[in-house]
Amino acid sequence: MSDRYLKADLASIEAQISELVSDNPELADDEELRVDMIDGETSAIEFLRRVYRRMRKAEALAEGAKSEKDDAAERQKRFEKQAGGYKALSLAILNAADVEKLVTPFATYSVLDPRVKAEVTDLEAIPQGFYRLEKKPDMKAIKEALEAGNELPGAHLTIGVHSLMIRSK
Repeated sequence: MSDRYLKADLASIEAQISELVSDNPELADDEELRVDMIDGETSAIEFLRRVYRRMRKAEALAEGAKSEKDDAAERQKRFEKQAGGYKALSLAILNAADVEKLVTPFATYSVLDPRVKAEVTDLEAIPQGFYRLEKKPDMKAIKEALEAGNELPGAHLTIGVHSLMIRSK
C-alpha cells in the first residue's frame, strides 16, 4: 500500500472518530472510554499497527543506509590511499630513470616541482586577520537567557509542534 492509500485511510479514520465523538458526547470527558470506543468502532488501531510496521522498516532502512555510507567512506579512504601508493611507485620509476616527462601509450607522466605551502606550528601566535572564526550560536545559552526574561536581538522563544514517543513491547 502506498502513502496515498495511507492518507486516504487516515482521512476515513479521522471522519469515523469525529462522528463517533459527536454521536457520543460522554466520550469528550472520558479518555479511557474514548480509546476503548475508538478501538472497537474504528480501524484506528489496525491503521496504527500498519503505520508502526512501516515506520520500523523505514528506520531499519535508514540505519542500513547510514552503515553503507560509513562503509563507503572507509572504502573511499582506502582506495585513495592505495591510489596514492601507486602514484608514489610511478614517481619512483621516473626518479630512478632521471626523467621529468615520460609519454606512454596509456598515460603521460610528468614530475612536478614541489609546491610551497604554509605550515602553522602555533595557532595562538597567528595574528588576527590570518585565521577564520566560525560564528555559531550557543542555542542552550540563548534559550536559558530568553527563558530568564532577557531580550536578545535576533532571537526569541518559539513553541514547537507536538511530537510522539513510541515504545514497543
